[in-house]
Amino acid sequence: MMSTKVAARVIARLSAQFPGFAARIDNDADIAELTVDEWSRGLRGIDLNKIDNALDLVRGSSSNFAPSLPKFLEYCGGKAPVARPKIEYRGGGLDYQKLWQSADDKTKFRFFVDHSFQHVPGFIRQWFVNYNAEHRGWSHKESWMMIHFHRLPYFVSGDDSSIAERKMKMRDLMSDHQSYIIDYFTNRRSA
Repeated sequence: MMSTKVAARVIARLSAQFPGFAARIDNDADIAELTVDEWSRGLRGIDLNKIDNALDLVRGSSSNFAPSLPKFLEYCGGKAPVARPKIEYRGGGLDYQKLWQSADDKTKFRFFVDHSFQHVPGFIRQWFVNYNAEHRGWSHKESWMMIHFHRLPYFVSGDDSSIAERKMKMRDLMSDHQSYIIDYFTNRRSA
């Protein structure tokens, strides 16, 4: 009984801080009941001071999303999740923003053929998607198909004894992947 009240209080505080968390619970009474039941079992036996400290740690975190129960239990243990280091773009010193803004239509079309997607910042990818939707009538999926032109295809087999043989298979898969994209856009009819 006591753990149910504590769980309801924790969920209420998380709902106040994270509206997305509250929206899911407020719309469905069954989900709200299941959530309270799950959290009450998870929080059973944890000291109230640790729960209050965990709520303070969650409030101080930079996350835009409510923690899951296991993540909240990490906070209760005094171990705040470690922030992952920021991914650095290996762009070789290129200013992709200037490249994009100074590009003509044909260069924008070939932007991700000429520049591999893992080197280009995310906001340029979004500009690419928006530009193609507005000027070419491309769907979101079509733009991402072009963005992933240099993406390595999924390769499963690890049984091959020869590394050279695996490299040949990867090259063939990559060639097939890029040929598919080129064929798709060559044969695409505008909407």
